[in-house]
Amino acid sequence: MRLALMEMEKLNDEWHVIRVCLKWKWPDLSVDDLHGNERSEEELIDLLENRTGETRECLQTTISSYRTALDLPRFAGVE
Repeated sequence: MRLALMEMEKLNDEWHVIRVCLKWKWPDLSVDDLHGNERSEEELIDLLENRTGETRECLQTTISSYRTALDLPRFAGVE
């Protein structure tokens, strides 16, 4: 159980870095936009699509490139 908790904390920390990168790219995004409770990756992409006007494909590519650069797993909706 402790190991699973540690893994969740690591995932949360790594996804915090992704959100910081998104904030740098789109400074008009609010903290609430990026850190909504229990927001899945798809929900985050939907929100970003509405807030930034970027296409879904562009947003998926951006998040994927950050994940690759940071060697992160796919977001599983863990906050």
